[in-house]
Amino acid sequence: MTFGLASMAGLFLGGTLIALDIFGLGWRSIFLVNLPVIAIAAPAALFLVKETRSDRPSKLDVGGAVLLALGLFALIAPLIEGREQGWPWWAFVMLAAALPLLLAFWRFERKLEIAGGDPILTPSLLRAPGLMRGLLAALFFYVVAAFWLIFSIYQQGGLGRTPFAAGLAILPAAAGFFLGPFVSGRALKVFGRYAAAAGMGVQAAGLAASAVLTSIGAPRFLFVALFFIGVGQGIALPNLVQTVVRGIDKTQAGLVAGLVNSMFQISAALAAALIGGLFFSVLGSVTDAGSFGHAYSIAALAIAGCLLIAGWLSSAPAIPGQGGRP
Repeated sequence: MTFGLASMAGLFLGGTLIALDIFGLGWRSIFLVNLPVIAIAAPAALFLVKETRSDRPSKLDVGGAVLLALGLFALIAPLIEGREQGWPWWAFVMLAAALPLLLAFWRFERKLEIAGGDPILTPSLLRAPGLMRGLLAALFFYVVAAFWLIFSIYQQGGLGRTPFAAGLAILPAAAGFFLGPFVSGRALKVFGRYAAAAGMGVQAAGLAASAVLTSIGAPRFLFVALFFIGVGQGIALPNLVQTVVRGIDKTQAGLVAGLVNSMFQISAALAAALIGGLFFSVLGSVTDAGSFGHAYSIAALAIAGCLLIAGWLSSAPAIPGQGGRP
């Protein structure tokens, strides 16, 4: 519900800030939305968030953090910038370096755990039944983050709408995202371990419907498809997180929840690069409304395919501790 509210506020305020073009910053004005949020949240946290301290405080894993950041940067940066830059030599060098860096990170974490340290990623934890499958489900699920990118580009480039109008056009999805969590508990009772998959199925159906509507030149009905995309995400997100965390010992639940969230962020970055790359590859050099619609349709179907894979992974009986029907 909180994510849904944030989505609605962010889409509206982002389009508003770009339209206002404060200080001539153009699209960079969107970052100004953080200033009032921080100004309110930071002092409020002093009064509303209770201070807690662990009996055994963890030490910061600086080495693991650096290796992981370098490995992900080497993987994601060339995927985002490579196509636009004409795939220069440095893009291939970085991609080649990504795997050794990530392997070095894994070995560092194993050694740190054996030595009794506090690794960012505890290798032994990944041996928990179904956890790796759940994390893979999270990876495929959050490819949906690329939807906001391609839809906004389609609205502005294909339909000629302003950033403010494009922000308003996405509001039905944000509204659905706000309402979805209210029925997620009911979905869990009805579908059991298939609850997350059911939400992802609703999302995939909404994406497929939006692809059809853009292909036949009926964008005015997109609000219906967008609403179901949002509702599906509102159902799938909490159930997916619960699915992954539920079978884990409660002392490790916070770490696993952090792993799921990290997987979401990695997925969002990769999706922006890969789905965005697919969108622009299909679009090519032709920039009429039909070409934008076709590129959007292909990218939306690719996202829908990833959601179906995520649904299959999340509903597997190998993931432990799931309630509901067998």
